[in-house]
Amino acid sequence: MTISGDGAVIDASAQQLRHAQAAIEHELEYLADAAGLLRDRWSGDAQRAFDRAHAQWRNEITAMAEILEQAIGALQAANTAASDAERAAAALWS
Repeated sequence: MTISGDGAVIDASAQQLRHAQAAIEHELEYLADAAGLLRDRWSGDAQRAFDRAHAQWRNEITAMAEILEQAIGALQAANTAASDAERAAAALWS
């Protein structure tokens, strides 16, 4: 069985994921600002319910962003390990 990968393609993929993550964060900030404007229109139980729902939503979005960051890190670490292994194998045969 042969496993191969193009390090440059993997690095480019990781970079694309980082750009996607930045775009998602930008949109989330916009949504958070819009949600803040809505919050001010409510009071009492409605405002507290909104605060709870918004906090839960924000926590889940933060967790997803952390998972994406971990995935990017794992992708980059795997790419580095594969490159190191390839260099070590090449050194054995030269």
